[in-house]
Amino acid sequence: MSMTEFTIAHISDLHFSEGTDQRNPSHRHSIEYLIGLEKRLPPSSDLDLLVVSGDISESGDRQSLVTASGYIFSTIPIGHGEFTGLKCPVSKAGIVPGNHDAWNAGRSGSLLERRQKSLENYNFAFPDHQVLESHGSRYQWLEKNGAGIYLAYVDSCFLGDNENHSGANFRYDQAVAKGKLTIKQTEQLLSWYDLGIRGKLINPSGGSIGKDMFANALKILVMHHYLFEPPEQSSDYFMRIQDRDVVFRNLALSDFDVLLCGHKHATAFDVHSYGTGVDERARRRHLINHFRRLVGLNSLPIQAVDKEGNHISKAFTFMANLLAKLARQRNVGVDTVALAEQVVNELIQGLDDPTGLEKMIMEAIEKNGPIGEDDFEAAEWREIAGRVSNALSAAQRQKFRQSASRIMNMSKSLHARPFLQVMCGSSAKASGAFSQERAFNIYRIVNDSNHWLFQCDRYVWDSQQHQYPQEPLRLYHSFE
Repeated sequence: MSMTEFTIAHISDLHFSEGTDQRNPSHRHSIEYLIGLEKRLPPSSDLDLLVVSGDISESGDRQSLVTASGYIFSTIPIGHGEFTGLKCPVSKAGIVPGNHDAWNAGRSGSLLERRQKSLENYNFAFPDHQVLESHGSRYQWLEKNGAGIYLAYVDSCFLGDNENHSGANFRYDQAVAKGKLTIKQTEQLLSWYDLGIRGKLINPSGGSIGKDMFANALKILVMHHYLFEPPEQSSDYFMRIQDRDVVFRNLALSDFDVLLCGHKHATAFDVHSYGTGVDERARRRHLINHFRRLVGLNSLPIQAVDKEGNHISKAFTFMANLLAKLARQRNVGVDTVALAEQVVNELIQGLDDPTGLEKMIMEAIEKNGPIGEDDFEAAEWREIAGRVSNALSAAQRQKFRQSASRIMNMSKSLHARPFLQVMCGSSAKASGAFSQERAFNIYRIVNDSNHWLFQCDRYVWDSQQHQYPQEPLRLYHSFE
């Protein structure tokens, strides 16, 4: 494979308000910054993608969002017969809403109205990038010269959980700036990953993406909220994403390499390790998911429980509960991941003898009794056994048996996987006395068959020269 380069621009937190008079200082967006972006961003013909990671508007009102879409996709008038805009084709834009875009406020929206309650105005202004109520996510595929980049876009606004938005259970502090990934979104990300690994994910032309190409693709998640606090930044309770550790572990199950985000108006380029954030429960689920994919079943996410104890996932599996119980029975210091590997080895052996596999599973269920809140976890065992016993031919089982040893290596390598979080500062919000630096990023992503090189060129506003500079700060990370 020859060396292939992709170029992606990343802007965030434009905070458009009504009006575009360049001499009016009361806008929440800065016309000066918008003109600076237009001048310094590469033309759309030189870009593979423009990513806009939320808080496009200040109040989520319809007119501000429509004006922002005019700036991104065309131009807007700023007075004296002048115009500014990025003129980005709709097909080259990747956009997600932010918490401000979900306020859905009117012109006189009060503070109590300024909470995340609807994306109706955002969807009206950005119909090609709208958030679907069913799962609030979508994906995009970029391909050149046999190399591919898979991007998943997730609405991380605190929507979709009715118990937090009405009645006695509504908590205002959770709906202002916080973020969340719902279980439906996690399941959708896992579903797309499963399709990609099987060579059944659809590309923009309507064909399927080759499974080897998908497996080797750089995988990027785009959302408004960040996962990890940037260095030297104080933690902000009202800005956090809910259940961060569970979210991060579920993202590991979907094999993401990079997160592009905004929200805090800070710039950051930080490499984390899945090993520091993925616990034994996640490693067990990772292991079982590989086996599920092997035999043609969909992946399952990790369970999360909300603050009231309500289950928001069905998938803290029977396997995880069984192994935890075995660990308690034998020795508190037992490595439950090693136990999981032992059990998966038995599952792999069961490909040779599906009758024996089903017997082993049913004996385990009978021995341990009902585990968990309901019988769904036990149903996962029955699902696996039924799939192997009834839906796979002897030839298929033999084929899977030959390749099954790769499962262990894939799971064992999870802890060493790097995860890059790249935060884009606010690119066009009018500055105040204590504002963060204004910035945007250009990513040059190079594939040379053995690895991906991710180069970030960060452009920080020069307040002396009143422009984004010619020379950026350059940062790198290599993915083997």
